[in-house]
Amino acid sequence: MRFIFFLILSCFSTLVFAEAEENCQVDAQGRITNNSTDESGAACSIQPDIQRIKFYKLALCTSEPTAPSAVSAVNLSSCTTIWENTSGSSLDILKDTAQKLDGAVTIPVGTFSHFYLEIDPVIGTQAQRNFATPRKGSIAGGGTGYTCWSVALDTPYYSERNPAINPIDRATNCGSASEANPGVSYNFINESSPDDETPGFADTFTTSQGFTIEYYLVKDNYMLPPGPPVAESGNGITKIIAWGPQNITISNDNAKIQLLYNNSQGSELAFENGGDYPGSGLDAVEYLSAFGAGPFDMYIRVVN
Repeated sequence: MRFIFFLILSCFSTLVFAEAEENCQVDAQGRITNNSTDESGAACSIQPDIQRIKFYKLALCTSEPTAPSAVSAVNLSSCTTIWENTSGSSLDILKDTAQKLDGAVTIPVGTFSHFYLEIDPVIGTQAQRNFATPRKGSIAGGGTGYTCWSVALDTPYYSERNPAINPIDRATNCGSASEANPGVSYNFINESSPDDETPGFADTFTTSQGFTIEYYLVKDNYMLPPGPPVAESGNGITKIIAWGPQNITISNDNAKIQLLYNNSQGSELAFENGGDYPGSGLDAVEYLSAFGAGPFDMYIRVVN
């Protein structure tokens, strides 16, 4: 029987869209203590309650794909597609839960040196956390309290934003009690920055398995957008493509292929002080602006 499924794990460190932020610090009651004045910066990572990702393709390659540019598409001539859904298969990634992708599967016999993946640039996050000091929700008219949660949005918010237009991501609310039904906030990954000084559409990272993965934000033609990223814009990006080296041998076409995926640092919490934005109309209360789309880690396992 041919199939692919995810086995969600929580024992790996995680890296993908950017270098992972440090895990959020918690006190004895499990309340998050990070804030925008921490030496570690104005962000930290948690495992979200749900991370929603749309997958398009998984392939195995006998040699490394050729990277795309603004004038040439990615070259996948050495790759064999093992699963694909052109409309996308959306999954809610849950801890310790195996799920099956919806789409056509082909299991090729052979030895491969790389795996290749395509996902949607819009990532959904649902989360709720308690804090040691009150936070202010970032949605218009948001409340203040020790508990904050993600909210459903009419449109995704962009990773690369213009502070003059949107001084903070408006994707949370806060209050004195838990929210029974936190919404799913969607984050459009519209840029990828090797560092804060050089925003672009490509980057690399090292996985918990010790190998380096390359990833690119591409248009429909599998080329990079021209020029630097434009804030508050999708920049024509329709997919995130990524690949990494891994020695994979499949001895029969009834093999089971597992994509092991971890999101223990899958949501990046962004803390911002309204006083940092003069003229923005925000007060100086500490905001939790988003349960953002954070990094993740993956590798292939074959059961022959």
